[in-house]
Amino acid sequence: MIKDPLTEWDGPFPYDELTVAGVTPDTTHAAMADVSFDLMTRRLMNARTQNAWHELRDLRRRLLADVLLYDIDPAEEVARARADLAAERDAAGGGGEPPEVARALSVPLEWLDALAGELSAVEVPVPDAAGPAAGLGVFPSGALIDSLIRFDR
Repeated sequence: MIKDPLTEWDGPFPYDELTVAGVTPDTTHAAMADVSFDLMTRRLMNARTQNAWHELRDLRRRLLADVLLYDIDPAEEVARARADLAAERDAAGGGGEPPEVARALSVPLEWLDALAGELSAVEVPVPDAAGPAAGLGVFPSGALIDSLIRFDR
């Protein structure tokens, strides 16, 4: 079971808190009554686990928590998606990309020429000789690498 990533809950999600006691959505409501004993004997009963236990004992709260969980097997879903993609690729004529992808990835040569013309005016500062070539292993402060990387300050 996977929790909806956009889940908003008042406090910690109860199933997350009670995983230490082996509580899952498959735990019966009758077995939920005995979870407190398991938590106490393992010395895991605290305010958070007790609150989670109370929430999951209340039928309305438990149903609300269950509605936010999806019964999905990620490995099965990935395999199904790959099979669907392979079927689409085969239907489009076999190997290679679908025509839409090939068109999107192709770049007209005149665009590259224009880009090269724009980049030719860019000046790149050359680091002084005291860089890695001089055996120091690092560029001194203010060198090329510092001018290429900007950090939020």
